[in-house]
Amino acid sequence: MTIPELGPETSLRLSRQGGFAAVPGLARPRQIEFAGCDAAQRRGICAMLERCLPVASKSVGAGDQRFYQVELHYRREDADAEMILQIPEERAPRELVQLWQDGAIASDAP
Repeated sequence: MTIPELGPETSLRLSRQGGFAAVPGLARPRQIEFAGCDAAQRRGICAMLERCLPVASKSVGAGDQRFYQVELHYRREDADAEMILQIPEERAPRELVQLWQDGAIASDAP
């Protein structure tokens, strides 16, 4: 599986799910519209998504396991498409956690 080419019409919905205790603040979704991101931010998000692919699984959420769900909505050949990734919390890349918490990935630039 690979991340498709993503243009400015792409949107990403990120949520944290799972666990026994329902804590609304821990499940709040984060919506990101690529149209509102500059090229560097888009590249950072795409790089983070590439790092998520090897740890994504369809069999997450068993018992009290928390996980991040990333819903990627994009255009492919003039049609709407989506990709859903589920990443176990303990294997989530640092950038994914930061994106969910802050709504942005920090730039490495000084």
